[in-house]
Amino acid sequence: MTSVMSGVTWSWCWVALCMAVLVVNTVMPCEYRSIDPRHTMCAFNPRQCSGKTLIKSGGVSCQMRETILNSHNKLRQKVSMGQVRGQPPAINMRTMVWDEELATVAQRWADQCMPGHDHSRNIGRFTVGQNVAAAWTFERDLGDTPDFVTQVEAWFNEVTQYGFSKGSVDPFRFNKATGHYTQMAWAETHMVGCGYANYKDPSKGYTKIYVCNYGPGNNQINTYSYDIEPRLFCVTCTVRLSTIDSGQCPIDTIFCIWSSIPLYGKTCTVRLSTIDSAIIHH
Repeated sequence: MTSVMSGVTWSWCWVALCMAVLVVNTVMPCEYRSIDPRHTMCAFNPRQCSGKTLIKSGGVSCQMRETILNSHNKLRQKVSMGQVRGQPPAINMRTMVWDEELATVAQRWADQCMPGHDHSRNIGRFTVGQNVAAAWTFERDLGDTPDFVTQVEAWFNEVTQYGFSKGSVDPFRFNKATGHYTQMAWAETHMVGCGYANYKDPSKGYTKIYVCNYGPGNNQINTYSYDIEPRLFCVTCTVRLSTIDSGQCPIDTIFCIWSSIPLYGKTCTVRLSTIDSAIIHH
């Protein structure tokens, strides 16, 4: 009799718990609903991965975040320095930083295991751009470790693989084949957050999906990708790790001389992977 009553008690406990969860899920509004009721954070559940087997969700560690940022900033730096074939140098390219809200929304979409773009990802601060890539194989398990560097470089390499006309920088003319590149090379886009999932797809095998969200998002016609007109450059300075932002020399920079002409090559001592690309014409 005791065991029966105990079972009944536990059953009622589970019912009560489930009802409580249901009530919470019902009454708690999605905070992005005011932006769009169909927002990714409202329309999809975490780790949903419908019709597929989710192997790993997330995995973007602190170290991986730094890797993603370094990859983006090194490539953006090439644009600034005029080192991308056929592209004019940018003079206002900002350093990208990690944004956790962008990463959260990107992860929610990655959890759906659906290669391609979501339809609504904007946040309260700005519109959001997006790059997505997927890699798959039937022959072997790709493992759980994401390889963002390869994907970021593939997005950027669209500029030479498919060709982006230098005349499309200002004013900007959208080219679908190079949309990943232009999102990465947009000067005023300076925040990124990425998500990752590894899953097994019945039709494509083991699949890794990479999602990076960018803010403020762009790729908008009748604007411009970046500024190619002259402005003041810091042409003689020694800089330290992470001390340059948006073309301004910090207080502790030594021997800083301002010029309206970018001097490509001679006078600025820098560490290539650590400074803002807007001022390193060396």
